[in-house]
Amino acid sequence: MTHDGEKVRVCLKFFCATFRISFQVIDLALKQRGPGSAYIGSDGRKGKPAPNATSEASKNHVKKYIDMFPRMESHYCRRDTRKLYLAADLNVTIMYNLYREMYCSDENVKPVSINVYRSIFRSYEPPLSFHVPKKDQCTQCNCYYDATDKTPLEEEWKLHKKRQTEAMEMKDFDKKKSLEENCVTFRAITFDLEAILNVTFSADFKIYYKR
Repeated sequence: MTHDGEKVRVCLKFFCATFRISFQVIDLALKQRGPGSAYIGSDGRKGKPAPNATSEASKNHVKKYIDMFPRMESHYCRRDTRKLYLAADLNVTIMYNLYREMYCSDENVKPVSINVYRSIFRSYEPPLSFHVPKKDQCTQCNCYYDATDKTPLEEEWKLHKKRQTEAMEMKDFDKKKSLEENCVTFRAITFDLEAILNVTFSADFKIYYKR
């Protein structure tokens, strides 16, 4: 090293230990110095994939496996959430175990770690969840979502969704009118029967009311 323009010999081990760097770092810096002894090299790692990075092929296998599970959107909460719901008896750990033990074995692929699997699951758009929707779904929508060929049900289902939208808009109008009139001449009253009756739960409203 230099001091006041003079070269001074120092102990290599002491120098490295002082700055907590290895000899390779010093050697590289000396080899890639420019005029005025300034370092002009570049980080050779930049732009290169990490050696332990998960390959795109492995990620696509995980997505292909997750896409095999049927999912359903929230029926009445659609305005408040974009989430799609998987079966309530599943979770990430159960799905990962099935992926590792069955899917990877059948497809002859190397499984990713559970942390990578969880990261891919959480990155889905729209988001996925195992939470059971608190509001019931109607039979017509359930039949439409479960149908393999939706073409025969398409027109009737669209009319059904249109009526649902109109009903929700009327409900919102009545709520606002009730608030504006301070419930003096007009009142809007709603309640969730399934939430207050202690009977067997079913997400499908027809089954629930028949019970």
